[in-house]
Amino acid sequence: MASIDKRKNKDGSFTYRVAIRKNKIEVYKSFSIEEDAKLYAFYKERLIDNMNNFEIPLKHRITLNNIFEIKLSSISNNDKKSVNDFENAKTKILKFLPDKFYHEITYDEWLLAAKNIMNMDVFRGSNTAKNLRKPSPSTLRRYFACASSAVSHAQSQGIELENNPLKILQTFITPIMKKEKE
Repeated sequence: MASIDKRKNKDGSFTYRVAIRKNKIEVYKSFSIEEDAKLYAFYKERLIDNMNNFEIPLKHRITLNNIFEIKLSSISNNDKKSVNDFENAKTKILKFLPDKFYHEITYDEWLLAAKNIMNMDVFRGSNTAKNLRKPSPSTLRRYFACASSAVSHAQSQGIELENNPLKILQTFITPIMKKEKE
């Protein structure tokens, strides 16, 4: 509720002080014209009442790159292998996923990214054409395990996300690895 206090200045003029205390928000402003104070109070109160309508949840503002960065910032600098694994996974997966917010990436897009990574050429040893090969299912599993770990870490930080990389591990990569062992 807004209140307007009329105060007399030393020179005999009046100042109108608006005080709005609502929803843990406190706003104070002074005006020299009473109508301005009333208009400000009216519109500012309505804005405060409707602020929730403008708020976008964090899960709708975060990208996969942000999720990887959150995870990478939590890894100790002494753990260079983990940092390298997460950086490699981030680079490979982001190459094949669309540049949009995480919640907009569908399971089918994750699956397509996994298939594209399986079909790309990587170097074994030196960077020469004769050393090109397809990544192993274990490598693909490591990339998606890192992505799943990054999403799980974001979930532990309070961001509500669906762990699609884990679903890809369970439904696509694990069956390939089982078939390979047979």
